[in-house]
Amino acid sequence: MKCNRKKLYDRLVALEKVADRGSGMKILGCVKLEAKPGGRLLARTTDLERSLLTWFDVEGEISACVAIEKLAKAVKPDAKDDSDVELVASADRLMVVADGLKINLPLYPIEDFPSDGPNTGWHPAGTWETAELAKAIAFTLPAACVDTMRPHLTQAAFAAALSTTDGHRLHTIPLSEPASIPFKLPTQSLKSLSCLLKHGEHAMAFVHEETKRVIIRIGDFEFESKDNNIDFPPVEQIICAKQEPVSVNAALLVKALKRLISLQDSRKHPVRLVVEEDIDIAFDDYEGNEISVQVDLVTKPVTARTPVGVDADYLVEALIGLGGKDEVEWTNVGPLDPIRVDAADGRIAIVMPCRL
Repeated sequence: MKCNRKKLYDRLVALEKVADRGSGMKILGCVKLEAKPGGRLLARTTDLERSLLTWFDVEGEISACVAIEKLAKAVKPDAKDDSDVELVASADRLMVVADGLKINLPLYPIEDFPSDGPNTGWHPAGTWETAELAKAIAFTLPAACVDTMRPHLTQAAFAAALSTTDGHRLHTIPLSEPASIPFKLPTQSLKSLSCLLKHGEHAMAFVHEETKRVIIRIGDFEFESKDNNIDFPPVEQIICAKQEPVSVNAALLVKALKRLISLQDSRKHPVRLVVEEDIDIAFDDYEGNEISVQVDLVTKPVTARTPVGVDADYLVEALIGLGGKDEVEWTNVGPLDPIRVDAADGRIAIVMPCRL
């Protein structure tokens, strides 16, 4: 088989993000290559929970299963190299012909590679521009849980909005088109999806309701992931209602929070927030002394609010995700009520209070 060297290398780099190279099962660190004469190359990797398939036109044929990391290193071109590379598979070796060299790599039994998912039974779930998804994932990913002991949280929910939560905060952003079949992606799959969005202009999602699998096609890539099939927390119940919201400059509030964080000692302290004529942010150092900073409000509250404790880092991430420089609406009422921050485009960040 012969193909463009740079194109093959670029595809292998993308596929490597899904391959499980650290597993004790060597086959999961492999890429499966299949091409028939006059056709296209199909290259696939999987870690059993996720799989990634890509395709492009090549000359010749091949059927092989080889360690993806070694193959990527063998075909890696120089910066301006636009030459072809040739792959020749024998019974137990893959010969890579490039730069006048013949590099021989060991092959793994192709029949040991995990089988593909079902070919039928897939239902369209939604189509979105990749630029929209990139913005949505960038906003929601910081709030996604990575604790595998809490599987109901280690997922992102696609419905009328894309939502994530780790139990301490929630980020949600409305989608231009609601998912016709709501589905969920594990946090790790959401990270993998974010790396693939640059390969196309649109992302088309398909759901297999029987096997609880999701496929998302982007350009010449097809990403498949499991749907945890575990109920996501009820977003509508977590999002508190707006009660006398005030407006504040996000950039100024981020600057104040970061400055206050820098003044803390080695221990991480929650900060105390009071909304009156301005937002007063303070914490007590290890000697019990109060250190505070004030941020002017664009609009003033009707009534003063009860002080509330909050994790400053979570609030900073929320504000930066909401734009970081525009005005946002701020809602909090009592010490046990969450803080709600709204952007003009419908993005909402919820940060739960913590003990002072």
